[in-house]
Amino acid sequence: MNVFATLLLLLPLTASSFAQTQAQGTASIAGTVLDSSGNPYPAQIQVLGIAIHQGIGDLNPKCSTVAHEQGRFLCPHLPAGRYIVQAMPLLMPTRPGTQDAQALPASIFYPNVTDLDAASVISLHDGEEQLANFQLQNAPVFDVAGTLADHTPSAAIHLSAVGGGRSIDTQLRIHYDQSTGHFSTGRVAPGHYLLTADWFIDGGEHKAAYPFLVGDTAVRNIRLSSLSNTEINGRLTNLPENNSITEVRLERVDAAFRDVTTRVEAGAFHFHPVPAGDYILALPSGAPVYVSSLDVGGKSISGSRFTLVPDQPTVSITAQLQGPSLAIQGTVDRWAGDEPKAEVIALNEDSKQIFEGVADSNLRFSITGVPPGSYRLFGWPGVDSVEYRSLGLLKRYEQDSTEVSLESGAMAAQVELKPIEKER
Repeated sequence: MNVFATLLLLLPLTASSFAQTQAQGTASIAGTVLDSSGNPYPAQIQVLGIAIHQGIGDLNPKCSTVAHEQGRFLCPHLPAGRYIVQAMPLLMPTRPGTQDAQALPASIFYPNVTDLDAASVISLHDGEEQLANFQLQNAPVFDVAGTLADHTPSAAIHLSAVGGGRSIDTQLRIHYDQSTGHFSTGRVAPGHYLLTADWFIDGGEHKAAYPFLVGDTAVRNIRLSSLSNTEINGRLTNLPENNSITEVRLERVDAAFRDVTTRVEAGAFHFHPVPAGDYILALPSGAPVYVSSLDVGGKSISGSRFTLVPDQPTVSITAQLQGPSLAIQGTVDRWAGDEPKAEVIALNEDSKQIFEGVADSNLRFSITGVPPGSYRLFGWPGVDSVEYRSLGLLKRYEQDSTEVSLESGAMAAQVELKPIEKER
């Protein structure tokens, strides 16, 4: 897609501009929406704040407004933070000198990209104004269609743009045929997406999810089927003498769902419902032992990672514990800026399990409860400043990481880490 930003001089805009904000602060985001000929074009604008908790980012609407008249928009009174800006061109009759709205993508992210994974993050400080200008270009847009299995007279179907561990509803209307279960929508531009459906049959709720990529062709053969959930009955063996393991955590490798924690009683634990996918069985942070192997439904697996396949009503898991666990310690080099702490991430290169720690004001950190293995370490100034649970993001910064190998029986690895200060 041939898209680019245009930098324009903006006349001062007043706070009475057409913005409706949900947050109060002293920063703002302003900009223009123009068509390919430089004419103002009406569009719905959303400014979404990035909130991060335990390495997973959410997009929360902070301002909704409309660009019209001279194509200008303003979102004032924003708190300091990090933002994504979305423009949704409004459908309008074609008039001389303007573009046909049907040829425009339904959703565009600053700086003029249709894939949320490629959107730029705008970092705002108190009292600062940043520009987010859009110049709309004709783009390849495609139909997305498929069939909802076990269809009913009504179903809630949504299409979300996804990327960088974040997601946002495209607000595209999904046409649904209750007699056939067929659904369709149009004006979908290249990018990463997630289709979700929610419907009821005989009083029972069914859910479906389908991630897919739109490239250079339409996607018309999607089949949405009810998610198959599994009940996990598990047991920990070789517990420490003081039996200090009182809970276990189920981590989804792709971070599609939040982690789920459950209690351990007499070595036994239980999870339900769990959708199909790749998971890690994790012990509490700093545990004196680690999961060395799993028996999943009679199949032996080295390490703590396992896969649940569809149509498994129940599965039994036995986790073999081994100890002692190890530690990764060290310091982070001084960085520019005034962040008092740094987030340090250790990625196990085999299982993709992530361990986190915080470097204190003296720039020292310690990550405990770590199994032997090869690790890749990342350090970012600030806490809750980056979506480190996104493996794609960690891959992007791989060249800025430090490799560490932990051997069984070692006390700890000592690491000097350079912080990643580039824009995230």
